[in-house]
Amino acid sequence: MRKLMSLAVLWIVVGGATITACSTRPEQLTPASPNNAAQWIGLWVLKLTDVNRPNETTLSIKAANGTITATLRGEPDKPIEFSNISIGPTSLVLKYEAQSQSSAGTNAVSMLTIGSDRSVEIHKASSGAIQKGRAMKVSVSQEFIDALFDEHDDELMITRAQAAGLTVSTLKIEAGSITTVVDPATGIVLLRRSVIQ
Repeated sequence: MRKLMSLAVLWIVVGGATITACSTRPEQLTPASPNNAAQWIGLWVLKLTDVNRPNETTLSIKAANGTITATLRGEPDKPIEFSNISIGPTSLVLKYEAQSQSSAGTNAVSMLTIGSDRSVEIHKASSGAIQKGRAMKVSVSQEFIDALFDEHDDELMITRAQAAGLTVSTLKIEAGSITTVVDPATGIVLLRRSVIQ
């Protein structure tokens, strides 16, 4: 039996209003640039409620060399890189195309919407499933968090986190310590590291 391959398209819409699959027509969109997408640039944490468990993923939107790119990260999925990004009247639209196996051989279009109240809805056209949650913009970049994580000197890591306005707490335990770095604007734990001595 030969499996059919179809092209799956994932639309992520970050915007000021809830948008349905049909309401954002291509003629309403303009290519995203560092100027018209400035309010969306940064790291977003999306807290979603899945059928079985809560799910947290990050959407990192960056400006470089006059273009906007984005990366969606979440366990257990591998990162999804976006380069086809447009601006709608009240939204940022990120488009992703991937090959997927489907016995029906049909395309699936999914949308993620972040409203002005920071509510999140993901509409998966292939299954009709809807996930809801909240979106929060973090005050530091993913690169900054990664650099903190890679810093081997705990005191230097703590100093850099505090200098960026992050809240740092260290819990001394018998075997060493646990350091937690939190974004005070959102309450999101950005980093938790254990040091065994």
